[in-house]
Amino acid sequence: MRSKKKVLRKSGWNWNAFFKSVFWYYKKGMTGKAVFMTLIIIATFFVGLIPVMIYCGANGNKDFYNFVMKNQIII
Repeated sequence: MRSKKKVLRKSGWNWNAFFKSVFWYYKKGMTGKAVFMTLIIIATFFVGLIPVMIYCGANGNKDFYNFVMKNQIII
């Protein structure tokens, strides 16, 4: 049986982060950015949801990679 090893990607589009947006950041433990994006969405009366979703899809992999490297988390 082969072991499943998770690979961190530094860049690229992340569809999971795009569709789940803020919730994906909460799930991955990046609560600071998640709270900030939640406040943006609420302050703009949900008009800011689309830009936040695009940001999450485009930068989700990079943000998670930096979070793991900074905190030395084993995934």
